[in-house]
Amino acid sequence: MGFVFGQIVGGFLATLWAPKPGLILCTCIGGPLLMSAAANPLNMSLTMGLITTGALFIGMQEGICIAMTTFPLRSQEEIGTAGGLSGTIRSFGSVIAEAIYTTILANRLARTIPALVPAAAENAGLPATSIPALLTGLAGTTNLTAAAVPGLNANIVDAAGAAYRLANSQAYQTVFLASFAFGGLGMVLCWFTGGVDKSKDDFVAGHIHKHKEERALEEERG
Repeated sequence: MGFVFGQIVGGFLATLWAPKPGLILCTCIGGPLLMSAAANPLNMSLTMGLITTGALFIGMQEGICIAMTTFPLRSQEEIGTAGGLSGTIRSFGSVIAEAIYTTILANRLARTIPALVPAAAENAGLPATSIPALLTGLAGTTNLTAAAVPGLNANIVDAAGAAYRLANSQAYQTVFLASFAFGGLGMVLCWFTGGVDKSKDDFVAGHIHKHKEERALEEERG
């Protein structure tokens, strides 16, 4: 929701202020805010507040960027190519980022869950033979009941659940920190974006003639 609302607001920001300064401002605020969500993932209010606000600024940034990709062109004949290439690069980058984030999350969960959950469950009294069933139950694959997990009781569920949440928070913390690899790069590159020529604010391109009419027009000119 924050991202979509930011896309809407971005156009107003670019109109009231200027596209390039607005782009720089949103990039330099949004990137650090999203990374700051790693501060305490167990604090849901803090984490969601940082993510929502960061997504708002990133949405504003994108709303400005999509339009700005066609502004610095020397010829308006290249608008279609520039706009299409911009969308392609955006989609390609998002796919790469998603692959990186999901890989980081999966790798971290593969480390944090085995490191925290079994020890907490065993300390609460769960037999070691029931640990695999407990892990699948916590993941939602099977039922988390005494019938599915032999030796399970309320105290073990509380202890294992707390450890499972901590393991997930540590994994997501790494993902939030990794997001700054893209945010930091954006904070550098945004300063090199092309500006908008103020002399073209009131300029509107109009269709003069069709390409096949050029020969006839040249003959008329003599």
